[in-house]
Amino acid sequence: MSSGRCPHCGGLVGASAEWCTQCFRRLDAPAAAAPPAPPAAGSPSGPVRSGPFRAAGEAITWSCPTCGQENPVEAGTCSACGTPFGSLFREPEPAPRGDPARAAALSFVFPGLGHLSAGRTAEGLARMVAFLWMAGTAVAIVVMRRGLGLGPFVPLVLLLGIAATVIYGMSVPDARRAAQGQPPVLTTRMMMYGVSGMMLITVLVLMITSIRARG
Repeated sequence: MSSGRCPHCGGLVGASAEWCTQCFRRLDAPAAAAPPAPPAAGSPSGPVRSGPFRAAGEAITWSCPTCGQENPVEAGTCSACGTPFGSLFREPEPAPRGDPARAAALSFVFPGLGHLSAGRTAEGLARMVAFLWMAGTAVAIVVMRRGLGLGPFVPLVLLLGIAATVIYGMSVPDARRAAQGQPPVLTTRMMMYGVSGMMLITVLVLMITSIRARG
């Protein structure tokens, strides 16, 4: 099969190719400049890498930014760790800022404040919401059951109290880690799963208590 050269980068392309496997531009697009001179005879040939992409002939792969696994260009996720292909084009997260000691001290005052000072706004707000819901729900149950006794709500109040304590306690070292650019121990996903689970348990306890009261 005869081949030609890309009008943009001068790379070899197949006769039926519609886009270049080296510079990834369409062959029918107007060239911005004259193609570079072909490589001299005897020069090394082999796979060409452009950023996270690697081209060898007409086969193109992309390198996973998480684990380094090479995947075919048509793969939507990494075959090794599941990182999505779109992560190659995400903007880098802003560099952490703030003093680690100050971030830890602020989180000791209230969970999430240290993350806000370190530039991790989403993480800080998630911790605030999770802590407020856990602690607020436990306090609300105690206030509403005042004079009646907690009864079946005792395990629920204990679980809510423990979860709120964990969020409060882990926010201090995690705020320090955020200011140092390190990943958290207690992730936002873990907190959201915890909040969802506690909401489900709270609803079930309320339903069971209501049914028993009617009976």
